[in-house]
Amino acid sequence: MSGFDVFLHDPALRPVLWGLGAGFGATLLGLLVFGLVQADPAAPGQRSLKPGALLAGAFTSLNQCKGQLAGLLIVITGLTTGITTLDLMGLPGMSIGLMICAAALVFLGHRALLKHATRRMGHVMPSSGMWLVLVTNLLLGLIILVVAGFLAALALLAYTVLNSLIDAPGSISAVLAFLVATILVLLSPLAARMSFAFPAISIGFRYGLGTAASKSAGLGVSLASALWITALVSHALIFGVSLGLQELIWTVLGYPTPEADLTGFSPNYPSPSETAFWVDVVFFTLPTELLNNLYILISVAVLSTAYERRLLDDPGLSAVFGDAPDAPGDADATHA
Repeated sequence: MSGFDVFLHDPALRPVLWGLGAGFGATLLGLLVFGLVQADPAAPGQRSLKPGALLAGAFTSLNQCKGQLAGLLIVITGLTTGITTLDLMGLPGMSIGLMICAAALVFLGHRALLKHATRRMGHVMPSSGMWLVLVTNLLLGLIILVVAGFLAALALLAYTVLNSLIDAPGSISAVLAFLVATILVLLSPLAARMSFAFPAISIGFRYGLGTAASKSAGLGVSLASALWITALVSHALIFGVSLGLQELIWTVLGYPTPEADLTGFSPNYPSPSETAFWVDVVFFTLPTELLNNLYILISVAVLSTAYERRLLDDPGLSAVFGDAPDAPGDADATHA
């Protein structure tokens, strides 16, 4: 039985799963409604964009740069597939390599997508910034992890107190899980606004997460909605294709399907000395990595579109080009 099956069928954990699902679904639906009407409760009166416009602009930008981005996608997918294969072979520390590859994809993707806009404004992009993208990504991820952990700790404390007063552990678990999921989704527009730091850093500006959030005021709900839509559709596709491919591979090869339990892969997963291992790498790991990197690239395009339309196309260009670029020698090149 997989770890997810254990979580789903355990009577004590099932209410948590249902509460998380209900809170996530209901709050996300409300977020999408606000996005569709271009309303951001956190920044009334600010100019916003509909999620559909951001997604349409993202795919238009991807199409315009398809040659360069296709090459980038192939290279990064080759690297991540190799790193994942080494991880399956038991080599430690591979997660660091995957994070570096993701940072490179974000950095180079933003630069390719914003190249024409920055040239139009007379800005020369410095070559540095990828490591700052990586550090910023780690910082944003750490903030999200700390907030989620803090909410989980509060929920556990509340459960302990309420369970001593009310003899309804399942209902208490479901309600608290619902509240945690609701709060996390409600905070996602702020995280989306902080993500404005990635396109800014990629083209040469020193944006902290706070600065990025202020520059993108009014875009939080629509940007978060577009990113949520991208994530949900992409992961549904990744999950469906990956699961189907692996089932097909193991059926054709006559192997029992390897299942991940709570401790890792089951013993029936083939070793690198077996042909089945390399068949799995080519027909399962490679397509999965390709789809995952494509998802990252689409998310990058959504962010680039929002950044370009909010800042680079804004008449008040001093809001962008008044900031100091990464490379000191580029300071005079940021104005036409």
